[in-house]
Amino acid sequence: MKKSALGSTAAFAPNAAYTYGNMGRNAIIGPNYENIDCDVVKQGTLFKVRDQPVNLQFRWEFFNVLNHPNFGFPGGTLGTSTFGQITAADPARLMQVAMKVVF
Repeated sequence: MKKSALGSTAAFAPNAAYTYGNMGRNAIIGPNYENIDCDVVKQGTLFKVRDQPVNLQFRWEFFNVLNHPNFGFPGGTLGTSTFGQITAADPARLMQVAMKVVF
């Protein structure tokens, strides 16, 4: 796995104090983020109050349906042990079930 866009963290060095560095924008880039959410909803009328329906919804919601791994950004602090390394990820697929009264 590459640690940075340049392939090695040894290519980076700190700049002199009170000066700007010469590294271009986006020299360290993170992985792509891919996410698809969806839900299944079934709704029915429980009863009516003054000709206004009171509905009950059953909801089954899916987050990150395809279970794609979404990794965090590489460490960006030069001189630390995690510089250029990806150490975090978003959670995998999540599901939740809910019932909701709509009036």
